[in-house]
Order: sequence, then structure tokens, then C-alpha cells
Amino acid sequence: MNSVNKKLIIRIGLALLIMGIIFYSSSQPYSKQNIQPLISEKLELPDPIVSLLSEIEFTYAGNIISVETKGIPGIIEFFIRKGAHFSIYFALAVAVASVLHIWMKRKPLKLAALTMLFVFLYACSDEWHQSFNGERTPLFQDVMIDTVGGMFGMVIFLWWSRRRARKTY
Repeated sequence: MNSVNKKLIIRIGLALLIMGIIFYSSSQPYSKQNIQPLISEKLELPDPIVSLLSEIEFTYAGNIISVETKGIPGIIEFFIRKGAHFSIYFALAVAVASVLHIWMKRKPLKLAALTMLFVFLYACSDEWHQSFNGERTPLFQDVMIDTVGGMFGMVIFLWWSRRRARKTY
């Protein structure tokens, strides 16, 4: 097996692993993922941080997100969960782009378009998958966070691959 095939197999494996993690996570009921008790028990925030968090208030998916509505553990968990959405789809975009990069040398716009289409459709399928779990709520807003995470991953991948290509020549 040549080195290109080995790289391709490893990259496909990484993409499948990330997809598996996403699938597994959305299969879990919220009660198994709730980290608010852990936050309440283990995290003692200084007053300035509590004051800062108390100033946050916005609407997400028709719900007001604030310390008043969610409590300190709830708002921290909210940001952790949305950060996880962003991060895992960032990683998925990099993994998918690295697979496509092997097949599409020197076609960055096509690579970016196909990667982002894949990320968006996988995010949609993930939210649809969550609809089968009674404790989970499928949200298009989460698809948007996932897609933005994927876009950032795509931009970083294109920057990195372009920079690496310059060093090769």
C-alpha cells in the first residue's frame, strides 16, 4: 500500500470516528449529558465572573438565555454545549476536507463547497436523529452553530494546506 492510500485510510477513519462521536452524543438522553450538577458541586466562581455572567441575556431558539432563567450552572453548561457543537463540526470539516484534498488537488473552491455541503447535511441529519430521543430537542440554530464551526475548520484547513503547499515548492 502506498503512502497516499495510507493517508487516505487514516483520514477517512478520523472522519468516521468524529461522525461516530457525534452520532453517539446525539443518541444520549440529556439526563446522561447534564453537567449542571457537576458545575454546581465543583465550580466556585469569583464575584466578578458571577456579575459578568449575570449581565448576559439573549434569545436562543425562542428561549431567553440568562442567569435568571437558567442559573449559573445552566448558562455555563449552555456555552459548553454550544462550544462542543462548534468544535466537533470544526474537526469534522478539517477531517472531511483532508480526505477530499487527496482527490481534489488544486481545487480549493470545489473542496470547500463539497466539505461545507457535507458538514451542513450531517448537522441536519444529527438534529433529525435527536428528534427520536424524547429528552432532546432538534434545533436549526444548532445546525447553524455546527455549520459555522465547519466554516472555521474549512478556512483553517485551506490556510494550512496553502501554507504547506508553498513550503513544498
